Amino acid sequence: MSKAPSRRRRLLVYLTVFLLIVFVCGWFLPSAGRLLVNEEHPVKAQIAVVLAGDQFGNRVVRGAELQRDGFVEKVLVSGGPGLYGFYESDLALRFATSKGFPEAAFEALHLDHHSTQEEAHMIAVELKRRGIKRALVVTSDYHTMRAGRIWRYTAAPWLDIHMVSSRDRYFHRDRWWSDRESGKHVFSEWVKFIAFTFDFFSPEQSGPVLP
Repeated sequence: MSKAPSRRRRLLVYLTVFLLIVFVCGWFLPSAGRLLVNEEHPVKAQIAVVLAGDQFGNRVVRGAELQRDGFVEKVLVSGGPGLYGFYESDLALRFATSKGFPEAAFEALHLDHHSTQEEAHMIAVELKRRGIKRALVVTSDYHTMRAGRIWRYTAAPWLDIHMVSSRDRYFHRDRWWSDRESGKHVFSEWVKFIAFTFDFFSPEQSGPVLP
């Protein structure tokens, strides 16, 4: 019996697997980075909220630009303690004013939180107290997808929010696998997003925390 047909079948299987890997990698790798970014165009709002977690100042500068361009009157800057005895929000304000933005445009919000979910719920309580109906939420581009879902589905479903991104020079959404920092962002965000999703649909989930 000739072995040629079986060899051809094996070759066909190998080729199919190879093409499948090429297809999956060619689609999945870029998509894993792109799907993290869910940014929106800014609109007129009552306030801009700058989320904590950016050590380079990109987020607070983006918030300042929104105030400068007339989208909001005030920028609320979130940030917890722990940076050599300083609140991150206070350091962010110093950075923004050093770039020429007026100090009166900002307000620091001192929070002691340990996750984006905790931060969002705490800020939502403050926004509710102030009677805010529409807010621009400013965060890094790779953080917009997860943060947006947290705000819309658990922290503040009553609030009209628009996610505005600040560019992170160490995140390359279309080639994140080619450098270490981008890879860290993608891996961390997807792990946290999956954890949030499981928690959201957990039977123990008590639902959104509303003020």
